[in-house]
Amino acid sequence: DKAINLSGMTGVTRSSVRVLYFQVLDNILMQIDVRFKDYSKLQFISLVDPTQFIKYQRNFPVGAFDQLEKCYPNIFNRQRLKNELCLLYSLNESYKDFSLEEVLSALRENKDVFEESCKLFSRVLTLP
Repeated sequence: DKAINLSGMTGVTRSSVRVLYFQVLDNILMQIDVRFKDYSKLQFISLVDPTQFIKYQRNFPVGAFDQLEKCYPNIFNRQRLKNELCLLYSLNESYKDFSLEEVLSALRENKDVFEESCKLFSRVLTLP
């Protein structure tokens, strides 16, 4: 709550700074909607969240899995990826405290078994 020192600034008044402040704030708020409007398309990222593996073992995340296909059609072998993820989720105790990089590293040791999962983890880890 510091006061703005306007001394030495010709033609600048407290009210003009206040108007400018609210214009900038309004612009930021409008940009938030634009910037994050496609956020729901990234729902598939939850597929690789090790903290959710226990939950996903009981209830496979169909919505996130379907969103992956919408965002990346024909990139993954859908049935194989689902089978691999089900297997991965059943190993939840092994990976519950792992980071995404650590899980990917472990999956790469068994790349012949987790080929599609490696592809998914790699893709998620390279998202900006």
